[in-house]
Amino acid sequence: MKDSRIKQLWSEIDEIPFHPRIIREPLGTIFFSLPDIPAYIFQNMVKQFPLFPQTLPFFYPYKRNAFSKKIFKIKKGLKLKAEVGERKNNKRTIILVHGIFQSKNFRFIRNIANHLYEDYSFNVIIVDMRDHLGTAFLSPYFPASAGLLEGEDILEIASQFRVKNRTSKIFLLGFSYGGAVVLNALNFTKAKDVISGVIAVSPTMILDDAIQHIDRRPAFFEPFHSIYNLFKLCLRLRYGVSIRTFDKYIENSAKSYGYKKKEMMKRSSVTEFIKRIEVPTLMLLSKDDSVIPEGDIEAVVEESRSNENIKILVKEQGGHIAFSFIAPVWFFKVIDTFCNVSL
Repeated sequence: MKDSRIKQLWSEIDEIPFHPRIIREPLGTIFFSLPDIPAYIFQNMVKQFPLFPQTLPFFYPYKRNAFSKKIFKIKKGLKLKAEVGERKNNKRTIILVHGIFQSKNFRFIRNIANHLYEDYSFNVIIVDMRDHLGTAFLSPYFPASAGLLEGEDILEIASQFRVKNRTSKIFLLGFSYGGAVVLNALNFTKAKDVISGVIAVSPTMILDDAIQHIDRRPAFFEPFHSIYNLFKLCLRLRYGVSIRTFDKYIENSAKSYGYKKKEMMKRSSVTEFIKRIEVPTLMLLSKDDSVIPEGDIEAVVEESRSNENIKILVKEQGGHIAFSFIAPVWFFKVIDTFCNVSL
């Protein structure tokens, strides 16, 4: 994108008024997450109990006939389960990527997908990443890799979709771990030919710091306390006693792919490649996010200063991936503006 065009994009996004709900953390993230608590529990139980119904007990807030089931073949043995809401001759396609222990069936993902499809006329693709729900059953020997390899998966999905829809520009929207995934997709040279723009919401950015932070047991009065307990519950539901920490989770994943743990964490951290990103990239972060270490935000802001393709918005409120609940009008206006100007 030309200098004048990218400056126009960031200027228009800066001008969008931000009017958050008057709510303090951790209540914003808790209220945002409450409808998906059953999904966190049941969808992570199926890892150990494969006969357990994958969709119990969810009521999806979208029009079922608008989305069709799709399986993307990434490479030998690896298939990703997805759903696609497609409009004829549409110029905007957005791929949504969920966070750790989540899936495309989470209500907040469905709500955002439905809103973008119905109200903003996007083509929408929602996908289960490696080791998550439907994909975990289709391709059980491909654990999550902290975004490193999943970024290439998403890039392949975008490439396949673009072959059949050459007039449509493709954008990526990722949340938390999914934010790391969409950022890692930009660490491949062909990304600039396939992806028109990326939005990462509360992404994990420096993995080593993030793992140390979320494995540390917080005091009961800390905002992170409730989220910490939810993460630990998901680990227990998925792996029983075999994996109790995220550090061990990453270590096992690294071994599966022939990496050393430190190498995988370093390569998947956005600070390793942010200066080379050639695609318009917007990162939405919040000062009251209890999951993302504050020092990581400062480090990434500093690393990105020389790259005009990067815009980092750090708001006073937003919780962890909760902008669509805390400031919904602003959130969807930002997405719509970003994807319009990026065209």
